[in-house]
Amino acid sequence: MLRLKACFLTVVFLFATVFIFLPGRTSSQTGVVRLTNTSEQAVSLNPSLSDDGRVVVFETSANLFAGASVTGSGLSSSFHSVRADVGGATPVFRDFGATRVVSAALSSDGSVVAFASTEDLVGENADRNSEIFLWTASGLRQLTNTHPGSPETRLIDGNSQPSITSDGSLVAFTSRKNLFLFDVATATFSRLTNGENPKLSSSHLYYQRGFDLVSLDLKTKTSRVIAADVPKLSIATGRAVSNDGSRFVYSAETAENQTQVLLFDARDNTTRQLTQLGTRSVDVALQPTISGDGKRVAFATRRRVTNASDGSVELYIYDIPSGQSFQITNAPSGATAEVVSSLNFDGSLVAFSFPRLLSGPATDNDLGNNSEIYLASVAPRPQFGSATILNAAALGNEPAQRAPIAPGSIAVVRGTALSFRTETGISANPPSALAGTTVKVNGQAARIFYASPEEVVFIVPEALAEGPAEVLVTNADGFSSKAEAVIVSGAPGIFTVRGDGTGEAIVLDSDTQTTGPFDPSNGKLRLSVFATGVEHARNVSASINGQPVMVETRVASALPGLDEIHLLAPAELRGAGTSTLVVTADGVQSNPATVTLDGSALRDVVINEILADPPDDLAGDANHDGVRDTADDEFIELVNSTTRDIDLSGYQLHSRALTSTTDTVRHRFASGTLLPAGAAIVIFGGGSPDIANPIFGGSQIVKASSGGLSLTNSGAVITLRNATGEII
Repeated sequence: MLRLKACFLTVVFLFATVFIFLPGRTSSQTGVVRLTNTSEQAVSLNPSLSDDGRVVVFETSANLFAGASVTGSGLSSSFHSVRADVGGATPVFRDFGATRVVSAALSSDGSVVAFASTEDLVGENADRNSEIFLWTASGLRQLTNTHPGSPETRLIDGNSQPSITSDGSLVAFTSRKNLFLFDVATATFSRLTNGENPKLSSSHLYYQRGFDLVSLDLKTKTSRVIAADVPKLSIATGRAVSNDGSRFVYSAETAENQTQVLLFDARDNTTRQLTQLGTRSVDVALQPTISGDGKRVAFATRRRVTNASDGSVELYIYDIPSGQSFQITNAPSGATAEVVSSLNFDGSLVAFSFPRLLSGPATDNDLGNNSEIYLASVAPRPQFGSATILNAAALGNEPAQRAPIAPGSIAVVRGTALSFRTETGISANPPSALAGTTVKVNGQAARIFYASPEEVVFIVPEALAEGPAEVLVTNADGFSSKAEAVIVSGAPGIFTVRGDGTGEAIVLDSDTQTTGPFDPSNGKLRLSVFATGVEHARNVSASINGQPVMVETRVASALPGLDEIHLLAPAELRGAGTSTLVVTADGVQSNPATVTLDGSALRDVVINEILADPPDDLAGDANHDGVRDTADDEFIELVNSTTRDIDLSGYQLHSRALTSTTDTVRHRFASGTLLPAGAAIVIFGGGSPDIANPIFGGSQIVKASSGGLSLTNSGAVITLRNATGEII
C-alpha cells in the first residue's frame, strides 16, 4: 500500500522571521509571537494547541517545506496540514500531507492527532469521501472507510468533527449525523447515538442534537439534555469541553444581534453566561474554546469587552476563577476576519489564527485579513482578588471611615467571582460552605448566610481576638479574594427597612410587637431595635436625637449574629417625629437610623392666638398683603412651648361650629414642616402674606392648604390632630 512516508519527515523550518515578537501595539499581554510568516496571498488557519503547550497543529496554503511544489507567489499546490513542535528554541515542523485539517483533535502531549480529510493520504480513500485519520509517532492511518451515496454527497455522507480524550485513547466523530466512538487500543468502533459536533472528555461526551445540547455519560451510556431549544446554538470547531468533562462552553443568542459565551458546569448542573457583550448586527463567530483544566475560555468578537472597540476583531481570554477578562490582541480596525483559537491545559498559552494586519499593514488591503498563526502567553491569574468588608446592617454608613467588625456579628464581603451562583442558607445553623464558597477570618471558618458572585454574607467567628484580621473568601474553583478588617469587641450596625443602612430603622414596640410611629407619652415605651455587633460589647448605649435613652436589655435572637436591643423611650420625646437613632458599643458608633415618635407631643404645641373676625379697614389686614379681606386675614397661631424642635409633618388643623358635630380639615402641614423650639407658625386663610414683614417676628407663615380657615365669628372649636388622627 502506498504510504506517503515523505510527509512524516521532520523539517526544521528556519524562517528568519518565524517566532518574532510582535510590536507593542499588538496585544495588551506580553509574549505574543508570530508562528508563520507567509506571502500575503497565503492563509494559515484553525490551530490546535496541546495541553503541554509544545505542539501546534494547523493548516496552511503556504509552502513551508523544502521540496514542496512552489509557485512564484510562495503558495503550495494545495493546503497542507502542519504539526509544529514549539517547545524548543527553534520550532520543528512536520507535514501530515496535502490536506485541510480544521481544528485537529490533540492528545495532551500532542503525540496523537485526529482529523478529518477528503484526501487520499494513505492510499485508502480513492473516492475522496470525508474520513477520520489518526497520526501517532508510528505514522498516519485512516480509521474510517465509508462510501458516499453519490459524489455530490460525499461530504454529507462522510465522517467529520473528530474529538479525542486527553490520553489519546478514544476518538469520537460524526458519521451521517450519528455519533461513533473509536477505541485506539482495540481498533474497534461503537455507535453511540444520533447527533453532531461531538466534544469528548474522559467521562462525558457533549454533542448537539438539533437546537439541544446533550451530555452522554460514557460509563452508563445514559444521556440528558442540558440545554433545550438554544437560539443560534454554536459549538467551536476546537476543544469545547474540559479534560475531565466537568465544563462545556458554547455560544448562543440571548437577544437579537447579541451572541454570548455560556458555560455548563456539570459539578452543580448549572449554566451561566460568561460574557455581557453588546448588540452588533455584524460580528464574527465567537468560537469559545476552553482550557484543559476548564478554568479559562478564549473567544473572539468585534464588540467591546475590556476596552472601547474600533470594530476590529479581537481575541479575549476569560478567567473563570477570578472572573477577569484579558485582551490578547490589539488589532487595527481593518482586521475583521474569523478567529479560531486554542488553549493549553492551564490557559497560560493560546494559539490562534488572526488577520495578518495584526503584525502590520498589508501591501494589498484585501489580503490584510488573510490569517497567520500566532502564539501568546496569557497573564497569570492574580494570587488574590480584592474585596471589602462591611457591617451587614450599617453597610459603610457608620461615622468611622474604616468601620471595624465584631466577633459574632453579621458581615458582608463584596468583590467579584466570590461565588459562581447565588444561594441562600439563612437558618439557625447556617452552613460553612454555600454554593461552593467558603469564608475564613484569620484562618477560622465562618458560617455563611448568603453567597453570590458579588456579595457574601457571613457570621464573624466568635473566638477572634481583637486586632487586625484577614478575610479570605474562596470560591468553588479555589480562587480566593482577600479583604482586611479590624476586630473589636463591639461594632454596632442598625438594620434598616431599606436594607442599605440608611433611613427608617427596623424597630418594634417591645410589648405590642407593632411597628411605628411610637408614642412615648406615658414614659413606658420600650423599643426593640434590631442590630448586629453588640453581643460581646462591654458597654452599650443609645441616643435619640442626641438625647441619651436607657438600654434595658440586650437579647440574642434565634438567628446567629442578630441582636435585639431594648430601649426605654422617655416621655420628653413625644411628638419628636422622625428622629435619629444611634447605638454605641464600647465607644464605636453605629450607622444613624431613624425612628418616628408621635403621640401627644402636640400638647406642647400651644394654640396661642386665633383671629376669626378681622377689624375693619387696613387695621384688619392681618397678613399684611395690603388688602383687608374677611377670609384671607383670618389666622391661627401655634407656638412650640418646648426646648426641642417638633416635626409637624402630616398634622392637621380642624374646625367645627359650636352647633355642629362634624370637624372639617382646614390645613394639613406639609412634609418636612419643622417647628423649632420656642418658635411660632401662623396659618392664614389666604391672600399673599408678606412673610418678610418684621411684624411677624420671624414666625413661619403659611396659607391654609384647604383654601381657607372658615372661622365663625360666633365661636368655633379648633383641634389639632397628629398624623394618625389623634386629637391633641
